[in-house]
Amino acid sequence: MKALLAALAIFAATPALAADNHAGHSHAAPAAATLVDGTVKKVDKTAGKLTLSHGPLPNGMPAMTMAFGVKKGSSQKTENKAR
Repeated sequence: MKALLAALAIFAATPALAADNHAGHSHAAPAAATLVDGTVKKVDKTAGKLTLSHGPLPNGMPAMTMAFGVKKGSSQKTENKAR
């Protein structure tokens, strides 16, 4: 019962904690982006989507293929590199 009351107290305090502006806290600079190779698998101009795939990333993210929305009017140039 004490554990339940403690959990409820923490849950009730969450909005107050979230409202704190964290003044005086220092934050580390964001890490520099690591560039990786990927492959354009599909360009769907009608749907405004671009499908990309990549291998495993240095941060531990596994290989995957994902579709991304392309902003209307953006450049749709691709670069092909022979390896």
